Amino acid sequence: MAELSTFGFHYGQSFVHRLDVRFKLICLVLLTSAVMVAMPTAMMPMSLGVILLWISLRLPLRILGREMLAFFFFLLLVFSMRALSTPGDPWLSWGPLTIAREGLQAGGQVVWRLLMILMLGLVFITTTRPSELKAAVYWLLRPIPFVPAHKAATMVGLMVRFIPVLHQQMRETQSALDARAGLRRRHSWRRLRYFMLPTLRRILLAADQLSLSMMARGYGDKRTEPAFGARPADGLAVLVAGVVLTAAFMV
Repeated sequence: MAELSTFGFHYGQSFVHRLDVRFKLICLVLLTSAVMVAMPTAMMPMSLGVILLWISLRLPLRILGREMLAFFFFLLLVFSMRALSTPGDPWLSWGPLTIAREGLQAGGQVVWRLLMILMLGLVFITTTRPSELKAAVYWLLRPIPFVPAHKAATMVGLMVRFIPVLHQQMRETQSALDARAGLRRRHSWRRLRYFMLPTLRRILLAADQLSLSMMARGYGDKRTEPAFGARPADGLAVLVAGVVLTAAFMV
């Protein structure tokens, strides 16, 4: 059986799953803005709230740790660059390199914010069906003149649906390398080449098969307009997100 990917919809009956996708998207924007402007004193209760939300949704932490390895390396790079480029009281010196205490603090805050935004985005993705996200994009872009709302919504829906396919292709290529002892080669650039080229080829073939399947079924971007139904709980969720954003500015 294929293993579920973190970057995809996970069925559930939680409060977040039942929210209207339009209000859910507004909440995501408000909470992300709050993370960007919040001070460390306000980030602590916000982080606790996001962790409790993550636990209540029962999202797979084990899969998250494996699939987000590249992102963690990116966070390490961001932290290192911020720590080395921020002037201040020297904490550690090694030749021409100097790490300031202010740099450690600034780097830690940036990584903290990025992790929060990542978790909020994953909560949105794992609790929202691609069809609902496509409908929300169309609803948001429809009033804007000279913007092809149908095509933009279709592109977003296909992107979200294709993300789990990308991870599946990467896992299959990695499994093939493991079976052939591909990780035992000495040069790292060769390992990267043997991984990237087959993965890229498989992704392009999957995209080509998807386009042919859509053409064979006569798929068009102009579909029946979605029907939304807002509830009091949706307004309450936006109100809570707005309060969090206001508190982030005040604290």
